[in-house]
Amino acid sequence: EVVDTTCLEGGYWWAKARTTNGVALTTTTASIRFIVDNSAPVVSITNLNPDQLLTGSYTFRGTNYDAQSGITGTALFLSNAAGVIVTNDVTETGVFWDELVDTTGLAGGYWWAKARTTNGVALTTTTASIRFIVDNSAPLVSITNLNPDQLLTGNYTFRGTNYDAQSGITGTALFLSNAAGVIV
Repeated sequence: EVVDTTCLEGGYWWAKARTTNGVALTTTTASIRFIVDNSAPVVSITNLNPDQLLTGSYTFRGTNYDAQSGITGTALFLSNAAGVIVTNDVTETGVFWDELVDTTGLAGGYWWAKARTTNGVALTTTTASIRFIVDNSAPLVSITNLNPDQLLTGNYTFRGTNYDAQSGITGTALFLSNAAGVIV
């Protein structure tokens, strides 16, 4: 007999069969327990904020849960504008998962992270993508109006440029020293 399990509440159920013959004798099977799971699992990334700056190693963390059939696997997906996708199966401990990622192997710039979890009946859930920034490169700085051995007198305005494509510039300083090592 075909039964539409979507009409059943999720959780444990028991099935047994009974048959009756022409002289009213019956036989009933023992109950067999089964699990109904028509709902997708729940997954989240819990420690990444939009546009968060990542450098070096970073541990992505999250949660995943399925009340009926349990979680069979969770994966972390990282992608950038160039379409590069990095997939990592995460380490799961109960309802928590984590994955250590070495961002020095990722190109600098914007990346997106999402997690996908699968339950025991192969239903999946994927989080929304969270954009983050990878920056493992030192900023660029230059003095643009001073040549080697240039003669200076009076007031002189030093000019230059600085640039950082990923995380921006938070400060720039000019240092002067003489042959005796005196730093101003």
